Formats: sequence, structure tokens, C-alpha cells
Amino acid sequence: MLVTAHNNKDGSHFGKLKELTEGDTVRLMDKWGDTFSYEVYDIETITPDNVAALEEYEGEKALLLLTCTSNGNR
Repeated sequence: MLVTAHNNKDGSHFGKLKELTEGDTVRLMDKWGDTFSYEVYDIETITPDNVAALEEYEGEKALLLLTCTSNGNR
């Protein structure tokens, strides 16, 4: 699953995404209250045209969190 959001300086949306480190746990809750946990195993900065990087992940299921950096240039 791929989740994208703005990288706001005030910390809303993905404004704090840069604080994640390898080994951290990300939890998502669905509308029924079920929680799904994912371990951060890789953090990459990719160029906007490198969509192939979004297909590379470990395991059977993956959560990709995607936002811009460098004023939307990365």
C-alpha cells in the first residue's frame, strides 16, 4: 500500500516523516479499529521519475510512505 501526503513544516500530514529511523514501527488503524503494524527497514530519497523504486520491497506486504523533499524536487 502506498500512502502519500504533504510534508508540512508544522508537523501535520507527513511533516514529521523525517524523524522515522530504521527499526521504528508505523501503525495504521482502519475505520473498524483494526491496527496494522509495519517496521521501517529502509528510507530512501528518490527522484520523481523513479517509479520503479516503489516496486522494490521486502516481504509479502509493504507500506510505502511517500512525500516530497527539497521543495518538491525529490
